[in-house]
Amino acid sequence: MSTQLDYFKNLIEEKGYKFTFQKKIILKTLMESFIHLNVEEIYNKIKKNNIGIATVYRNLKVFKKLGIVKELNINAVNYYEMKLFSGKPLHIHFKCLKCNSII
Repeated sequence: MSTQLDYFKNLIEEKGYKFTFQKKIILKTLMESFIHLNVEEIYNKIKKNNIGIATVYRNLKVFKKLGIVKELNINAVNYYEMKLFSGKPLHIHFKCLKCNSII
């Protein structure tokens, strides 16, 4: 397991949660992504591992509670990105006040 996943495994277990195969796959998917992902996009990337969409929702809720992921609401859709160990460089979000798009 990578050093980053070990860090999250320890954090999750210290807070009383089990570090399951599903959590590991969802975290790896988010860590490797260079874009913000919504639940459907995460699910489509991992469904081949027999992980249901309800499991994605539940685990993202836990990750958000533990401060592992950041949730961004863009045009009434929630997107997720890692707070640490992200594949993306540091970036800032700007929202156009006229058209509500993210620039």
